[in-house]
Amino acid sequence: MVGLLNRHQNIALGVPERDLQRFATLNELAIEMTLRDQFLRVSGSSTTSTTITLPSVAEAAGLTFTITANIADTAVYLLQDRDDSLNWTNLTLDADEDRVTLYSNGREWVVVENVIA
Repeated sequence: MVGLLNRHQNIALGVPERDLQRFATLNELAIEMTLRDQFLRVSGSSTTSTTITLPSVAEAAGLTFTITANIADTAVYLLQDRDDSLNWTNLTLDADEDRVTLYSNGREWVVVENVIA
């Protein structure tokens, strides 16, 4: 189940702004993030692992993304890039409230905050 929140309307321009938050559960074995998923909160209670793939580092240039895990049991989330970022190492979120904030400079994902137990 995926829900999108915080959809706003720019009254002056009459165009919708970007959706900011996305909630995902472990029913999704693979999560493909888009440029709209600037705040992703994943939750699950299972022994299944889920792969989360970041957006293209070039397309996300100048954007910041935060991924937070709400985990029970032995659920594991593997955060990966699209093999397009310099110096990238996959990250594993496997404890409750693990969180990482990443910034794209257009060439690589830069870790701004890493709160992974």
